[in-house]
Amino acid sequence: MAASLGSLAEALRTVPDEARHDWGQVHAKFSGWLASNRAGLCQGILSDLSSLQRSSPGFLEAGARETSSHFVWRLFDDPADYFSIWINEYKDEALVGSYVDSIHNHRYDFCTTILNGWYSHERYSVSLAWPDRHGSAILDGTRRAVTGDSLLLRAHDFHRIPEFDKGTLTLLVKSRERQPWSFSINPETGVVNRHVPANARLSLLEAKLKLISRRGVPS
Repeated sequence: MAASLGSLAEALRTVPDEARHDWGQVHAKFSGWLASNRAGLCQGILSDLSSLQRSSPGFLEAGARETSSHFVWRLFDDPADYFSIWINEYKDEALVGSYVDSIHNHRYDFCTTILNGWYSHERYSVSLAWPDRHGSAILDGTRRAVTGDSLLLRAHDFHRIPEFDKGTLTLLVKSRERQPWSFSINPETGVVNRHVPANARLSLLEAKLKLISRRGVPS
């Protein structure tokens, strides 16, 4: 029987409240659910997509976004939950200089499984200086993660995906935001960039528009 992501959400809700900041316990629950529902998982997700399109028109489109390396699809996101569920659809070819090709972290904890394909995965110990924008990284380990594998990363973990297979799809369970921004380090130059979601920068946009308005139109 095809597994519904609704059953994954119900399994995750059984994690005790006091353990929901321990993403290791969340990953254990995620892995247990996968062990019982791996067969037919993609069929179940496809059924969920059809149901969402009927019950919540525009939900998938509104939550979708494009990055330099993949397309991101929001599948399950109840504000009452401590998690959300997504799919990453990797593009047909790796892009040198893309975010995944940098050494980076995320604003949230997450666990993921590969539905199709593979990627090379590197983990790093990082030292960075901000706002000096300089960092150094030491490779802790590398592996090729293949279809069926699952991984856990916390917001403070730095990693890199320098190579991935055509047609790679991953399913992710993300925590709510743990920190307001993330960092990336160029592996060649050591230059550090800080990344803030656009919706968190609205006040900065308004401040810039006010400043421009006060300056007036050049004659």
